[in-house]
Amino acid sequence: MNIDEIKRIRLNLVSSIKENKSEGIYKLLTELYPDNAHFIYELLQNAEDAGATKVFFNLQKDFLRFRHNGKRVFNEQDIDTITNFATSTKADDLTKIGKFGIGFKAVFSYTNTPKIYSGRYAFKIYDFIIPDTIDDIVRDKNETVMLFPFDNPKKPKEQAYNEIKLGLEKLHDNALLFLNNIAEINIAYEQNEYAIVRNELDDIQVEIHNSKINNKSRWLRFKTYLPDNNSFYVSVAYEISKNEKTNLDEVAKINGEVSIFFPAEKETSKLCFHLHAPFLSTVARDSIKDLPENKNLIQLLSKTIEDSFEYLKSNDLLTTSFLEVLPNKDDNLSEIYLPIYEKCIDAFRTKELMLTDDGSFQKANLCYRGSSNLKKLIDKENLRILVDEPNGFWSKNAPQRNGRADKFIMNLEIKEFSDKNFIDTINAMKVREIEKFFISKSDEWYLDFYVFLYDTKEAVNFTDFKKFIKLKDGSLNTDQEECRFESEFKVNNLLYVKKETYTSASNKENNHKAKELLKKI
Repeated sequence: MNIDEIKRIRLNLVSSIKENKSEGIYKLLTELYPDNAHFIYELLQNAEDAGATKVFFNLQKDFLRFRHNGKRVFNEQDIDTITNFATSTKADDLTKIGKFGIGFKAVFSYTNTPKIYSGRYAFKIYDFIIPDTIDDIVRDKNETVMLFPFDNPKKPKEQAYNEIKLGLEKLHDNALLFLNNIAEINIAYEQNEYAIVRNELDDIQVEIHNSKINNKSRWLRFKTYLPDNNSFYVSVAYEISKNEKTNLDEVAKINGEVSIFFPAEKETSKLCFHLHAPFLSTVARDSIKDLPENKNLIQLLSKTIEDSFEYLKSNDLLTTSFLEVLPNKDDNLSEIYLPIYEKCIDAFRTKELMLTDDGSFQKANLCYRGSSNLKKLIDKENLRILVDEPNGFWSKNAPQRNGRADKFIMNLEIKEFSDKNFIDTINAMKVREIEKFFISKSDEWYLDFYVFLYDTKEAVNFTDFKKFIKLKDGSLNTDQEECRFESEFKVNNLLYVKKETYTSASNKENNHKAKELLKKI
């Protein structure tokens, strides 16, 4: 149908609506969206589907002008669709974002007569659904231009301007992060002209520059295409920042958003990274529905996150600080996002992803947690002897006790070998076991051992440790006889503590601690 035929049919429809006093349908159409400026995303959506790489918003006091360089311009079917109810040429095309023919109707919150110039067509729309031919403007014939005069009497021009201005200012990285085509959003209002630009360095690394605030954000964006579909995909995006202390790149903890190509403004994941999927959603695409199809997409997202760990590991980003980004039980994720937490936990338990003190990555079920003081004293070889586990490792401690990373490690249920476990273990050793474990230790190790006992609250019964004292002749005081310091006592019938065991290190504080401990024993 041409525009005149569409106009004739729509006039009949409008007449019928008015005759049946059903004008409320117009109000319904403009109130389907979560905020008044939501139509900005509808415009971006249509530009993305048209294959546009650049879009331009020009906000004036009386109107909004939007244009894009989409390869696909309007045809008769598009005109029929955009002036109709709940129909779309994209309804059966899974490669398109737009699924609702009513999406464009959100513009009528601001305008009664939107004007569209695309290809060989120039027309306006009035009464929501009636197209009418208008004079064309000077433009590039390969460009689509839309003009929205603020002529809705229910929305004063100043209010329309301020709401749209706020909507444009809210556009940020996530407006471009998950799109295939649009790589540049240009915005102009008052004295402001700026652009948000996406630059894809490779299949994973993405940079987004916002010239308004002169900021460049960096992202790792991982995609997994839907089975038997090379156009639709799910995606997870981590933001990368520079650690001020180390000057090294790390994954930053952010307030994660959920996108259906564009942010779903009422959807909260409670995650610390961004998600995208072609979720089945509310009409306004502001939240996702609790449907089996969406749960399948969450499962695919969970697998995408698991797969991303190998990339992070290979690029020195799978650090203990990264664990702060991962979910833990205290996040209280809703049921729909819980599989993401479960997949992360399972991955660290069954794959070599847990960073250890020796710099290697191991399965969490082979790792042990311990205090920093104990780990300085007991390396992994000694740990394996004490816990009788030939493949045991010390897991790297989290940056902060009871912080997010520490909670994630606790959720992994990694075995703990605490200070008390160590003291109880050596205390239960028989003489031969003591001699085998302790006799080969250096004087420097003994100094650390004495300092550890001095600093450890669990080591309250010091009399039990006489058997671990290293004597002047290099043997151990396993009979727990009385001892004296060589430098201070000259009693022939007593054993002498080797002086070097508490003076071999230059740290005066450690020397003092060791000496005081031995005196107390």
